[in-house]
Amino acid sequence: MHVLDERHGVEMRTGGDGERAFALVHGIGASSVYFGPLAHELARHARVYLLELPGHGRNLEPRRALTMAEFAETAWSAFDRFGVRHPVIVGHSMGCQVAVEMGIQRSGPEPIALLAPTVNTAERSVVMQGLRLAQDTLREPREVNRIITNDYFRCGAKWWLKTLREMMAHHIEERIGHVERKVLLVGGEKDPIAPPEWLRTLASLCRAPEVAVLADQPHVMMYTRPEEVARLLLDRS
Repeated sequence: MHVLDERHGVEMRTGGDGERAFALVHGIGASSVYFGPLAHELARHARVYLLELPGHGRNLEPRRALTMAEFAETAWSAFDRFGVRHPVIVGHSMGCQVAVEMGIQRSGPEPIALLAPTVNTAERSVVMQGLRLAQDTLREPREVNRIITNDYFRCGAKWWLKTLREMMAHHIEERIGHVERKVLLVGGEKDPIAPPEWLRTLASLCRAPEVAVLADQPHVMMYTRPEEVARLLLDRS
């Protein structure tokens, strides 16, 4: 099923079937496209919801920048409208910041999963994040870089920069301790944006954390190792 919720400025695609539900939240400038391999694996066992945040994908740019909490509120409103009940929230990169806010806004028995969460507090500057993004590009497969480049062009520089300011202003390390759910942190061993030591720092601030690091993997590890990431999510939800 494919739905466009113009009221909330989001687009959502669904697939799969089962009692469990997974809601996948993408990062800054991206779309749900790079979740494709992971969604395919999860859909063998569960219902999967691929969300396109406001201003991303084909969605119209809002009149002003949205905070991470406002992105989260928009996501929950869209899920409510389409009857999505008790999903496991899976964020990637900036989507992890949105996922944390979603977990704070609504408690529940379902865990949240944070794949390569931003922003590493040890390198909290636009310059360092840009350098790490460039470094990661050299470690990603060509197909991943093609997908993300296309998404960035579609998002547009204006909205990307507005969202970047909100992303940098949000301190996930100060918010994650308020999540009253289990938190699964997943990262790639060779991810320069969200390195393993950053995952361990966040885990130390969680109420009920678990950390998994995928050997030799970069930032978009759910594309390069979809079966492994899917198994982690399914086994822990």
